[in-house]
Amino acid sequence: LPKVCDKSIDCFDYSDECNDDCVSNKGIIASMTVAVSGLMIGVMAVVLNLATLPNSVKSAWKSKTNESLANSSLLVMINFGDLLVGIFIFTISVFNAYYGSSYCEMQLEWLTSTSCSLLGILNSLGIMVSVLSMTALSLFRVTNISRTFAIPQPVSWKGAVKVCFVTCSIASFAMVTALVPLAGNFEDSFVNGLYHRSDIPLFLSAPGKKSHISILEAYYGRLRSNKALSWELIRQLLGSMFI
Repeated sequence: LPKVCDKSIDCFDYSDECNDDCVSNKGIIASMTVAVSGLMIGVMAVVLNLATLPNSVKSAWKSKTNESLANSSLLVMINFGDLLVGIFIFTISVFNAYYGSSYCEMQLEWLTSTSCSLLGILNSLGIMVSVLSMTALSLFRVTNISRTFAIPQPVSWKGAVKVCFVTCSIASFAMVTALVPLAGNFEDSFVNGLYHRSDIPLFLSAPGKKSHISILEAYYGRLRSNKALSWELIRQLLGSMFI
C-alpha cells in the first residue's frame, strides 16, 4: 500500500501526496505570508535598485580618484547583484501565484522546466555578485584605513585596469558558479532524477539512474559502464524505445 504524505510519490495521479491531509506541497512557497511578503520585497528590490543603479553608474564614471573609482564600481556591482536577486524573488512569487493550488500535481513539471533552471541561475548569479562585491569592498576599505591621511591619487590607467580586473573577476566567477549545475561533468551532483510524461507508464515520479538503467538493460541487454551513462544518453535511449 502506498504511504501518504511521506514526500514520496507512489501513485500515478499523485493522490498519495496531493490531498487535503498533506500540507508540504501546497505551493512553490508553502506559506501565504511568506509568498505575499516575497512579492512585496521583490517589487521593492527591483524598483529601488533600478532607481539607484543609474546614479551608481554615473558616480563611478565621474570618479576623480582611484579610491573613488574602486568604491563606486563595487557599489555598482552590489547594486546589480541585488537587482538580480530582486527579479528572482518577484518572479518566483509570480510563478507561485500562477500554479496556486495545482502546484502539487505540477511540481515535477515545474522543477524540471527551463524557467526553474533559469531562475536558479539568476538567483545564484545575483547572490554571488553581491557577496563577492561586498567582500571586495570591505577588503578595499580595510586596506585604506592605514592610508587615511594620504593624498588621494587621481584616476590613472593602472588604477582603472585594477578595478576592471576585480569587477570582471567577480562577474566571471559568479557566472561560472551559477552555470556549474548545467555542466555535464557535474550533473550527478545536482540532478537526481528524470521526469517523464504521464503517458509513459514505465516510471513513477522522477526516478534516479538506477531505476532507469534497470529498464534499459531489460530492453537493450547489459550496458557497458552503466555508471558513466549521462542523463542525455539515458533520455536518448529511452526515446529510441518508443520509436
